[in-house]
Amino acid sequence: MGGHDFYESQAWKKHPAASNVVFWCLRNIQTQDYDRLWYLVIPPIMTFLDDYQVPYKLIGVQMVNMLLEHVPRDILKRTGVDGLIITSLNTCLGQLDHPESPKLIHEAIAASLSLSLLTTTAESSTRFDQLCALLGERVIGMVWLYSSDKPGVVQASVEALPPLLRALGLGCTRYLKALIPQLTHPLLPVAFRSTPVQLQIHSLNALTIVIQECSHRMPLWKGTIINAISRCWVHLADTSSIDDSREQLTASLTL
Repeated sequence: MGGHDFYESQAWKKHPAASNVVFWCLRNIQTQDYDRLWYLVIPPIMTFLDDYQVPYKLIGVQMVNMLLEHVPRDILKRTGVDGLIITSLNTCLGQLDHPESPKLIHEAIAASLSLSLLTTTAESSTRFDQLCALLGERVIGMVWLYSSDKPGVVQASVEALPPLLRALGLGCTRYLKALIPQLTHPLLPVAFRSTPVQLQIHSLNALTIVIQECSHRMPLWKGTIINAISRCWVHLADTSSIDDSREQLTASLTL
């Protein structure tokens, strides 16, 4: 009942410009002032981020991304807000059925990565564990597992992958059994159904990084990869219509 009453009394939703005020503050607060204003900054961000409606969650994630551009690392760690935010971002990654879910997924992956890179040190076990959790548990184990019938969500997650794959580097090796099939599948022609060209392009971009970062394991996967790329190329050559996106796909296939 308490939660129901809380959501029923969200008077701030009657003021659609409320988020603009928060964004203005985040853009204009100086880095050195966050310590003094911290108790005023976090509550409105978390209110949006933890809302039960996806559009407000999306605004909350965008606020987090803006916050991370300016906030000092030590204040996130000292106050424990980093853990609070990552928990809320994980919840966002489970919101898969709303029209704005693709954008939410993309923004939430980017925010989770930025938060991990800001609050952990390079080559530390903590950073490695957080990045593995983001890729393995959230993207692969949550988004991909439950989005086989949601191409927009899958495309958004694949589009957000490259910075995460670069950050994880050789650590991507442990996820090759999930990454390679997922990233090559959109390249395979399917009878009576066309795959979105942008999904193919983003899959190729991510696949290229996986090949670069895990080159020592590619002999085991080269047959799968070459088969997918070759079939995509042949299908593209047999297609009469040519537009900018298909030209971009052709360029990606030749890299």
